[in-house]
Amino acid sequence: MNKEANEHGYNVMVCQSKEKVGDEKKIVKALLNSKVDGLIISLYIETDEATHLEEFLSSEIPVVQVEKYLMAWIHPK
Repeated sequence: MNKEANEHGYNVMVCQSKEKVGDEKKIVKALLNSKVDGLIISLYIETDEATHLEEFLSSEIPVVQVEKYLMAWIHPK
């Protein structure tokens, strides 16, 4: 993934929350503030809401979610 991203002028940043929802929220906020071009995220298994991702979801920034799917994303209110 790094090689392909670099060939297209992008850098890949890897962040880990170590399965702590609070850290996941801080990391997502830091990435948003860093004006990243996209987000690939594997949510912590106990994450049951996506409020910390709403700013990404309402922006033009692409988000790819892998492994766990939140129903709030599939069926928004």
